[in-house]
Amino acid sequence: MDDAKWSLPMQSRQKLYASLYLRLGDYDYLTLWYREAIRANVLLLRHIEEFILYAAQARNGASPPLDMFVDDVTTFVHILKTPNPASSTTSKLDPTPAAFPRRRFWEARFAAWNDRWGGCLNDEHVFAEYVEGLSDAVFGVWQKPSRAGSFHEGGPDHRCADHIFTTLSSGRSDFLKVIRDHRVFDAAFIETYGPFRFKRTDRLERHLTIQGHDILFFTEWRKWVGLCYHAVLQTEEANTGFEVLANTRLGRVRTSRRSARATGSIPISLLLMQYLCFYVEALGFDSSDQRGQRRRFFMFSLNSNESSVLKRHAIAARLHIDLQPLERLKGVANRRQHDEWGLALHLEPFDERASRLVETLSAWKPQTFWEMRYPGYGGVDPIGLYGFHFAIILGIVTIFGFALAIAQTIGQFRGNSSH
Repeated sequence: MDDAKWSLPMQSRQKLYASLYLRLGDYDYLTLWYREAIRANVLLLRHIEEFILYAAQARNGASPPLDMFVDDVTTFVHILKTPNPASSTTSKLDPTPAAFPRRRFWEARFAAWNDRWGGCLNDEHVFAEYVEGLSDAVFGVWQKPSRAGSFHEGGPDHRCADHIFTTLSSGRSDFLKVIRDHRVFDAAFIETYGPFRFKRTDRLERHLTIQGHDILFFTEWRKWVGLCYHAVLQTEEANTGFEVLANTRLGRVRTSRRSARATGSIPISLLLMQYLCFYVEALGFDSSDQRGQRRRFFMFSLNSNESSVLKRHAIAARLHIDLQPLERLKGVANRRQHDEWGLALHLEPFDERASRLVETLSAWKPQTFWEMRYPGYGGVDPIGLYGFHFAIILGIVTIFGFALAIAQTIGQFRGNSSH
């Protein structure tokens, strides 16, 4: 990394890094994955630095020392990863329990905040806006505001970071839905056996959702790898500041560690879905007999495993998915598929969306005559499918016979005319 691009002292960077991330393990076969994680961690750290440098210059007057902003980050991270004390104190701007972590930050940093700006910014609305910007920066989603002197785009009520972990699941249950046969996500299978097609989306909250016959797919897994070893998301403590924020936004009275666990699993799940959809052969599944029963019902089925691979790669290219990192990480994926990667059991935090996708595919039935050419994904009546194919063949034979009869009639007419 180019040190010239940094503005914070090395000691401040080290302090931020130590407070943000857990130590990586000592597993040789995870070396390639650790390289991705370190790269993403540094990028997230630079993102936080960008927020610090902006915040230090957002208001007119002398800029406070940068180490005070560094202390803000480390204090807020500590609050988010430690248990939230029981309290009846609420914020005037936000009377819900979700205000507790922000209130704790206010109490911890009020004196420094007052000294920093000479008392001119002791307005709770301004402070709340600053905390929202800080929260977004800690999770890598802060954007420079368009309003001069503002700390956060959209004001304190527009919570970008909250939006990440409140859209991961429906909040209906803490039970993880298990999808036992991940081969149903094979992109070649999906686009051959039915009308559904993959479509790229740049919004994480739309990943694996369906619009009409489009399966929206978010591809930028590297963007979120910095969350894998994020200290806020990997803590074993219960009732942390982060969970108070997340569960209150989800409408839960009791806190649950699912939000932190799910948020930290975003990059792994995104990467896993790319394997399942576009590089399933790397996971060691035996695809030679996949869906054999269904293929017998389909006259235009894939002819070989090789053609399946080619079609997957073509779909990946259409979505601008780079398969080279998957090639490099396939050994890691194979080794971890029955462990914390969750490759064999579930797709947290997108398990509910994946379950709904499987249910939609399994229940799909032709809605038009032309859609009857598809064998479907398990919900199509094979007798009806045979009937459709028989009707197509009969129609072709009938048309051919009709054309042949016309040709013979014309030939006889011309022969009679010549005599």
